Amino acid sequence: MSHSRFALFLLFLFVAAAALLNVNIVFGAFLAGIAIGTVPQDMFAKAMGSIKKISLALFTPAYFAIVGLELDLIHEFDVVIFLSFLLLSSGFKIAGALGVGKLIRKSWLSSTNLAIGLNARGGPGIVLASTAFAAGLISEPFFVALVLIAIVTSLVTGYWLRYVQGRGWPLLDDDAKVTRPGT
Repeated sequence: MSHSRFALFLLFLFVAAAALLNVNIVFGAFLAGIAIGTVPQDMFAKAMGSIKKISLALFTPAYFAIVGLELDLIHEFDVVIFLSFLLLSSGFKIAGALGVGKLIRKSWLSSTNLAIGLNARGGPGIVLASTAFAAGLISEPFFVALVLIAIVTSLVTGYWLRYVQGRGWPLLDDDAKVTRPGT
């Protein structure tokens, strides 16, 4: 059996076990990745490249399509929940990252870029939202808000970083370039 087939078999085995145990299948796939990651890298290097191509082309879009089918934007979108949580969570996250950026003596631009980059929720935010919703931990309007916030924050981050690069500004300053007090 080839390494790719064995890795995919292991993946499906863990996902099936998670489904049978009534655990979110994302965790089964996560455990399969950990199991494959413990094997020497030279043995699975080619297989991992093949699996990445397959997952990016098939499994990842299928997962997000399924999440999209669960969203009821027309009936469950609550603009107050969405805006409140977006502003509150992004405000705290950006303020914290800006504070740390200045604490480690980065420029305002570098600190801002870091803060906006760290604010992106992306795929992990959608996975966490769908897992919490499937477990009954959050309401449907909050689930919709979390998924939309993951999309909006990721889009804003992409636009911001492209804007910064388009202006020729550095994304992060090198430690050697930062002027420190007393130097």
